[in-house]
Order: sequence, then C-alpha cells, then structure tokens
Amino acid sequence: MATAIQVRESDVTIESGGDVLPAFFALPQRTGPVPGAMMVHDIFGLRDLARGQARRLAAHGVAAVYPHLFRGIGPVDPGVDPEAGKATRPFVDAITVEQCMGDIEAGLDFLRSQPEVDPDRLIIWGYCWGGAMVLRGANRVPGLAGVVVWHGILKGEDLAEMDNAVGPILGLFGDADSSIPVSDVEVLQARCEVAGVETDFHLFPDAPHSFCDDTRPTAFNAEACKHAWKEVGRFIRERVG
Repeated sequence: MATAIQVRESDVTIESGGDVLPAFFALPQRTGPVPGAMMVHDIFGLRDLARGQARRLAAHGVAAVYPHLFRGIGPVDPGVDPEAGKATRPFVDAITVEQCMGDIEAGLDFLRSQPEVDPDRLIIWGYCWGGAMVLRGANRVPGLAGVVVWHGILKGEDLAEMDNAVGPILGLFGDADSSIPVSDVEVLQARCEVAGVETDFHLFPDAPHSFCDDTRPTAFNAEACKHAWKEVGRFIRERVG
C-alpha cells in the first residue's frame, strides 16, 4: 500500500501588477523537487472549497498555490448565501484577460521561487471561471507542462485562441451542465484537434455544473467528483511526473 503524502499548508502572498494577493499554499512533503500548480478559482474566490482543492492536489504530490484574484472583495460562500455570485460579479467583470494572465505568471513565479518545486514541471489549473481563464493561458503562458480545466469553456471567436495553445489539456466536464452543454465541449475539442493541441476530455454522466462543489447539494455529484479526481491523479502521474 502506498504511503499517504503529508501536506504542509500556509497562507502566503503573491505580488502581481503592484497588488498583493492573498494566497493559500499546499506543499507535499516528498524528497526531491515536485511539480507545481498555479490554481485559478471560480467566481466565488479563495473559499474553503478552493483550499480543499489545493490540499487534495498536494496529496497527489503537486505543490499548489491558490491566490485570491478579486481586488476589493474577499471570498464568498454560495453554500451559505445563494446570492453570493451577485456580490462578486462586478469584481469578476473587472478582471481583464491580460490582468489574469499576469496573476497566473505571478503565481508561477512564486512556485519557481520555492526550492522544493521543479520549475520545469508547472501546470495551470482552473475551476469554472478559472477554467476558461487557464484555457486562455494555454495559448499565452509559455513553458507549461500541462493545463487542467474543470468545466471551463471558450466559445465563438474566443475559440481562435486555441490555434496557438499548447497541451496537454485535461478537461473535466459534466454531461448535465446547463451552462456548458455537451455540444460546446465537442466544439472546443474539435478546434483543439484541428490546431494539433493534445487534449484528454472527459464527460461525466449526470454531472451538472460545478459537480465537485460539495457546499451546494444541487450541484454536487459524488461519483463524478471521485472519477474526475482519478483522472487528475492519472494525468499527474503520466503527463507531469
């Protein structure tokens, strides 16, 4: 039986574009340099769900840094406040793609500065809104070992961005997602194939949007979440190392 990886966690800060962003850092306790992941949250920010995602990724042997990207508002909890998304929407809309790419680069620089992290094995990870942003990062951020997308999508003219993207891209989607229908996932995958971008997309049965959010009973699908994390573990082992 494999020994469980112990995780050391800490609250840190990341400097980006003159701003100081609060962040959560989860570091696996392993010998030798480990891969690193810069994580981008959903529209609710660096809430407890995001911290749990970082811990879980670190338990797979990946150093995970998860900054809070919204300036002017802290994280909110949709499990407590069903209207939480309305509070963050102005701050979500205020972040440009260029600013988010700068934040991603700042997070990657933080990982590169850590002696325990291998700078040649860095990935970006995005959840919901963050998923769409890291898809854009696949085109704009150099030197990545991979991209992990949890139900993020690009549509219309944004799809052209995939022409210069670099994979591999692991995509985790629900086939019952009313926000991202299966047809949108198929269009994204087809565009990646035409562009020669390696993808590994998965559609999980009966899984709605944000199917791994256990704070919202109407969204959470335990079986889909379990299988999605298995795919994450496989992707890390086989493609990131």
